[in-house]
Amino acid sequence: MHCRRLVPLITVADLRASVAFFVDRLGFVPVFRSEGFVSLRHPQGDMQLAFLRPLPDETPFSGGLTYGLEVEDVDAEYRRIRMEGVDTDGPPRDNPWGDRSFTVVDPNGIALHIHQVIGPAPEYAGYFVPHETR
Repeated sequence: MHCRRLVPLITVADLRASVAFFVDRLGFVPVFRSEGFVSLRHPQGDMQLAFLRPLPDETPFSGGLTYGLEVEDVDAEYRRIRMEGVDTDGPPRDNPWGDRSFTVVDPNGIALHIHQVIGPAPEYAGYFVPHETR
């Protein structure tokens, strides 16, 4: 597997409080900001994390910790993982926020959102924070 990035996706009840703490106290800057999801990056190095509100009908994002695992070719990884006998939530799908993904769950119940970056749908493009303000 060729991993480009591993990002913790943390489901929290108070999204604003978590984001404010990491931005105001720890120096992270927003990369993507929407009503229910915020992705942050630290300006020193390539450290990233994201916070989201619980999505009760979306199993990996209903609570706790999920990891976003960015790969070069999500379709190739899907085929490889299925050949290893790993269950998934289905084949890769294009998501309007700008990734093509599928999800697997490790033996301890931690979800891995395996994805490849693609262009976002027009309605999501405005959520990305311009580079100059990061």
